[in-house]
Amino acid sequence: MSIQSVERAFSVLSSLSRRRAALTTVARDTDLPVSTVSRLLTTLEDLGAVVRDDDAQWAIGPAIHALGASDPDASIIMRVRSQLEALVALTGETAGVSVRDGRFVHYLDHVDAARDVQIRDWTGERLPLHVASSGQVLLAYADDQVITEVLATPLDPVASRTITDPAELRQRLERIRRDGFAVTNREFSDDIASVAAPVFGTVGIVAAIHVHSPAYRFPSGDARAELIEAVTAAAASVSVRATNADNLHHQEPSSRSNP
Repeated sequence: MSIQSVERAFSVLSSLSRRRAALTTVARDTDLPVSTVSRLLTTLEDLGAVVRDDDAQWAIGPAIHALGASDPDASIIMRVRSQLEALVALTGETAGVSVRDGRFVHYLDHVDAARDVQIRDWTGERLPLHVASSGQVLLAYADDQVITEVLATPLDPVASRTITDPAELRQRLERIRRDGFAVTNREFSDDIASVAAPVFGTVGIVAAIHVHSPAYRFPSGDARAELIEAVTAAAASVSVRATNADNLHHQEPSSRSNP
């Protein structure tokens, strides 16, 4: 019986690892009676393994985050995966998450779109911070010393519209901090356009969420504004839940506006 309880508790945690959910949703995910799930959640809540918000939505708690603190990247992937899947369903384009690795952006995870023409999986790849939307977001909220070091190094072009002028890049970073997102078009590939937004923890930026699309398919006008809003909303929704990876020290933006 005790082994069965462990299995059931694990299935509940597995359900919540994908997204916040109500009691009935967890019961449906786990194929367990609502009464059983309710008892499990109450016990897990007492242990700090899950938390419940004012809307009776359950989520993974601080005790579980602490267990994953030794591998912040893995924890970030786990926490944003459901948002990436939701972005792909909403936008019809690929989505991913990345972190800063020195002067590079490191792509951690990627969710494909169900389209004949789509962006390849960049998981595991590293690119210079200045060439990609997610890299520019991560750089924009980096410490001043990091920004100064990047601007002092050659900004090598990798595509036709790569920013190679330090003054122009500094202006771009200032706009990103003001607006809360970055848009790039043919800056790290002549075939790709992208929008990215920051994921914040309690002490600053911890990751960036992006949506990539072929440049010819990248929207304009109201459709672009909707895409930007979808990405920034996804990043904001996981920001308060990314505190286990708060080993980067940056500043959060004071405001956000559309281009």
